[in-house]
Amino acid sequence: MMEKELPFVSVIILNYNGKQHLKECFESLKRLNYPVKKCELIMADNASSDDSVEYVRKNFPEIKVIKFNKNYGYSGGNNKGVKYTHSKSDYVVFLNNDTVVDENWLIELIKPLKDSTICGSASKTLNYYNKTIIDSAGGKITPIGGCFAIGQFEKDVGQYNKKIYVGTLGHGSILIKKEIFNNFNGFDEDYFIYQDDVDLLWNLWLAGYKLLYVPTSILYHKYGASGGDSRIGQFRIYYVTKNTLMNIVKHFEKSNIIKGFVITIFYSTFRIIMYSIKLRFESAFAIVRGYFTFLVELPKTLKKRKNIQKNRKISDKRLYELGVIAPLKKCIKEEFRLIKMNK
Repeated sequence: MMEKELPFVSVIILNYNGKQHLKECFESLKRLNYPVKKCELIMADNASSDDSVEYVRKNFPEIKVIKFNKNYGYSGGNNKGVKYTHSKSDYVVFLNNDTVVDENWLIELIKPLKDSTICGSASKTLNYYNKTIIDSAGGKITPIGGCFAIGQFEKDVGQYNKKIYVGTLGHGSILIKKEIFNNFNGFDEDYFIYQDDVDLLWNLWLAGYKLLYVPTSILYHKYGASGGDSRIGQFRIYYVTKNTLMNIVKHFEKSNIIKGFVITIFYSTFRIIMYSIKLRFESAFAIVRGYFTFLVELPKTLKKRKNIQKNRKISDKRLYELGVIAPLKKCIKEEFRLIKMNK
């Protein structure tokens, strides 16, 4: 693409006590093969206490730093960050602070978006510590309202070198047309963190937009560094439980809501039993708390569902056919693969 054809892009790096990651992240962004006049870098800081703001202002004066008065989470922090973007910005990228980008990461991410039906794109994300290992090649939505990263922990031998439609945009970064992001009111701040990206991207699919995985856009991600790598942390368990239940209600057709709840209840019961056997009672209780909060917020969630379903342009069946939603058998297989690899 000619320079004059390139859109203006706002890259938002949400930060919460991530000072140790910022030097590498921002230095890689400075090396981008993208016109400086067509790109702005914004650090949205969720009230960090580790001197992140002072460090960036001193060492990276070209970065626009926005410091919030409290931690607004992933959804609220990014939403507020978008409000500080330039008025001529065409696209927004939500980039994790624990990433390092390839010099062609952004320009490759932008290229496919000439197609007006494609509103977002995902990079091939590789493991920062072992760059031959895949972190994600986009993601798929699951029948229980969550997602999984395509190819996670696999050795990269070119098996994901083709562009495909994806349900979610994987780990590390999300690029979306700014106008569309604003039209959909951004991330749902009732999620706070975890699965809020799934919610928004699923909503975009239902409204008739498409998301594309772009393997020529490369990103390196320190898996788990910004959000914690424990799959049994109480904080994570609580929010993932609550938010996946919300996703089921908001996005599935009625028959698939019932299926989603049946599967989720069985899965949650199994997890509660396993955590209890291992004496992880606080983790088991986090699941119960997730269900309780979900029920308390159900009336509000049902109102959101009504608005989303009113604008639906594509059926669940078609999303399964496109590979946007993964069948249950595939999800179970993936879950056992990850458990085996994490042993």
